[in-house]
Amino acid sequence: MATKTEAVEAPPTDEQDSPDTARQFTRNADGSFDARFDGMQLRSAFQPIFSFAHPQPVGYESLLRARDAGGAPIPPVQLFHTDAKSGADTHRLERVSQALHIRNFSHAAPDDCWIFLNLSPNEVVRHVQRGGDLSRVVKRAGVAPHRIVVEVVEAGIGDQALLRDVIQQLRSFGCLIAIDDFGAGHSNFNRIWALQPDIVKLDRSITEAAARETTMRRSLPNLSSLIHEAGAMVLLEGVETEDEALIGMEADVDLYQGYLFGRPEPFNGHRRDHPVTPSAMGLALRSRLWGDQHGRDEAMRAVRVQFDRAKEAVRDGKPLAEACAGLMNLTQVARCFVVDGAGEQAHGNISANAKETMDLRFRPMQAGRGAIWHLRHYFRRAIAEPEMVQISRPYFSLTGAHMVVTLSVAILRGAETIVLCCDVDWLGLEAPSGRLH
Repeated sequence: MATKTEAVEAPPTDEQDSPDTARQFTRNADGSFDARFDGMQLRSAFQPIFSFAHPQPVGYESLLRARDAGGAPIPPVQLFHTDAKSGADTHRLERVSQALHIRNFSHAAPDDCWIFLNLSPNEVVRHVQRGGDLSRVVKRAGVAPHRIVVEVVEAGIGDQALLRDVIQQLRSFGCLIAIDDFGAGHSNFNRIWALQPDIVKLDRSITEAAARETTMRRSLPNLSSLIHEAGAMVLLEGVETEDEALIGMEADVDLYQGYLFGRPEPFNGHRRDHPVTPSAMGLALRSRLWGDQHGRDEAMRAVRVQFDRAKEAVRDGKPLAEACAGLMNLTQVARCFVVDGAGEQAHGNISANAKETMDLRFRPMQAGRGAIWHLRHYFRRAIAEPEMVQISRPYFSLTGAHMVVTLSVAILRGAETIVLCCDVDWLGLEAPSGRLH
């Protein structure tokens, strides 16, 4: 590729900078830039950040690619390894790479796209000590600050007060803040609430776990919801398959990054069309959700039939065990119980003998008689709409220490109000056949 050397104003130096460090940007024939640093050739690679809602990339994460004097690629881990370089060298390398990425991005990207820049823990400290290095790099490149998303690996910074100061500086400058690799290492929600990022990037390990484990897939929507309630967008990293993308769509994830949407490569133009189309994914998601829901509906239909019979039998004054005999013949039904109008359970649970064998570690939570359930959603909804059968969302049952949905109905029996409840094993409803057995 034909190139020409372009003189570039170097970042300001201080007493720790080496005056003979090579800083030279080279403009390629296509208008992009390379850089030289201490005998290495540096290039930018950009990976798209995709939004199904729009539907196109809305930003690009910048990544550094380097080759040594002989043209051999240098792994990024080796490139920034602090044992191999002094802290000052690493700092200068980060500043040169930031300037390179911003130049390449501003050269080719449209005005309505973000560039995601990584800020290492050491660079966070430098940013405070030197009064905003990144801000100067951005201004020098002529890029509007609102187009910059600064990624911070929050687990790598022990001084949370310092991290908050940096984030406040960058936010005041006009940048957006992303917490990177959430779910790996020491990540926790306290830091999200304290730092108030604009974007939380869920680590690839979460994506892999959600694709592999039903429990994680079921939990991902709640994780996404908590992040949204904290005021941030959710970005799912490491999405490589359509199945993983569908899992993210089910969880109401906002943004996606991974090989399914594009590998890191030199910026060769912003694509407003994409082979992974939202319409096709939307159809796949609807089909998938319909299949899951159809199986659950079919299973719940048999439960509803028996629950309605139990309701009438309880109203007629039959003993609970007799009234619920049909329900207890269904393997997905865990237990039945009755509470009074105040939410107190006067008698024990009705369960099949096999289902009474529970993990002894949770035995303190297994007592039914005398339990108070008036704060439970299934009780409040039943009392609010007497004679109407309610079906709860899946939740963790204290009694059985497992996931259930609860059917409930408030029965008016003379002057007395009682609430009949039936816990159904949620995992049982997710059986592959979708049928009760």
